[in-house]
Amino acid sequence: MEYVIIKNNYLLRAGTSRRTREEVKRLSARKMKPQTLARLVCLALVLSVLIVTLVKEISRSHDSYSLEPATRETYTTADRFTGYVFRDEIAATTANNGPIRYLVREGDTVSSGNVLAEVFRDDTGTDKRERAAAIYAEIDALQAALDAQDNWRNLYLLNYPEMMRALSTQSYASGVSCTDELADVLTAKESEKAQSAATVRERIEALQAQLDEMIKHTNDPVPVLAATDGVFYSATDGYEAVFGTKTAADLTPEGLRTLLEAAPDPIESVGKLVSQSTWFLAIPTTRDIANTYSDSQSYVLYFEDGALSMTLDRITPAADGEEALLLFRADAMPTWLSLSRAQSVRVEREQVTGLSIPAHALIEGNAVYILQDGVARLRCVTPLQTAQGCVLVSIENKDGYLREGDTVIVSTRQLFDGKVLK
Repeated sequence: MEYVIIKNNYLLRAGTSRRTREEVKRLSARKMKPQTLARLVCLALVLSVLIVTLVKEISRSHDSYSLEPATRETYTTADRFTGYVFRDEIAATTANNGPIRYLVREGDTVSSGNVLAEVFRDDTGTDKRERAAAIYAEIDALQAALDAQDNWRNLYLLNYPEMMRALSTQSYASGVSCTDELADVLTAKESEKAQSAATVRERIEALQAQLDEMIKHTNDPVPVLAATDGVFYSATDGYEAVFGTKTAADLTPEGLRTLLEAAPDPIESVGKLVSQSTWFLAIPTTRDIANTYSDSQSYVLYFEDGALSMTLDRITPAADGEEALLLFRADAMPTWLSLSRAQSVRVEREQVTGLSIPAHALIEGNAVYILQDGVARLRCVTPLQTAQGCVLVSIENKDGYLREGDTVIVSTRQLFDGKVLK
């Protein structure tokens, strides 16, 4: 039976000799186009890449991914403000113009009728009161420095456990060396303390002698009595009569602005008594920020010298414009609060508790992959807040949702639910 083979435009009949067939093959190979060869090479390369990727993906272990545990955390949202203190204050005034001899110390709690100070009369009309006040101020500063030195050892002992924890991370030899060094520092500090304390006490005695000499040539003093119970402070600012709790009761944003723009009343005073009862902190802000707060709710306020829980008494919007006033109330005046009428404060507005996970682990904003028994599993999440590259999601003990302690897979590349990670 006769047949033909057509290949690369060459016609071969049945029975063609072997030599002829080989010649035809040689001619066919010679006529192969360069484009065809290039395509074959590219196809081979693509197949090689796919095979390598497949092998790597099949053999990929969970160690190749970044894993993070879902931990319970609390995120706090806070605002920074400047607030103004409204409290009941009574200035202790005097008609005499001479030096003042204080009989109570700054910050002492006194009762109504107690003698606060003795005030002398200066018939010569000199500046004895101002000079005496400057001496008292220097004595108070020196006494505060002495108190700080006396507290230094206590502060050192309070920090001793922390020092021991640091030493425990060192080797024995380095720990002994560190202990010796700290002992040398302590010895030097004690020596410096003793010398400076003696110098400070000598200065206080010299200043007190100046006061005694100044007062010796004045007339008999007039006592100044406490008009009410309270905490005594020698400094006054002239706003004692207007920044009271009665003023705060009807305060508006416009009213606060008027008070701050008004000049204080100059008074000749020995000091003032600050009530330890209810007081207010008025904070001017915008309506948008004020709307994030709630009436009658308690908030933690961080002042420069301490923290205090205060109740938001009310929110008062301005009659026009975008201003508003937050009025916080506390039932007792802390002794550590500075006398400054204006207070820098940070208010903890909201605390949210949930599970913290890396933000990059989120898939379409509502899911994550976790590693469970060597297998990637998809879990649902409900985001609450985002901060510093992490997302806080709600704690929901429901099937299919992320739970505390789950191991979250941060890299979602080439993952699917049920993928085995060897």
